[in-house]
Amino acid sequence: MHEKSYFFKDFGPGDFFGEIECFAGLPRYRISILSSTKCRLLAIPSIYYMEWMRMDVDFYVNG
Repeated sequence: MHEKSYFFKDFGPGDFFGEIECFAGLPRYRISILSSTKCRLLAIPSIYYMEWMRMDVDFYVNG
């Protein structure tokens, strides 16, 4: 982890992050993420995430 950290955004149930890296074809996140509370995450491999976006464009565009 980097020496400096700062608050970026609150994420709640159903929120997701990392899609930019997925669209850009990057193998890893360019930053480290730290939770301020106990949480559970679901890691979705980019190949499955991209397939989901192709199958459900309406969800991605309109939330």
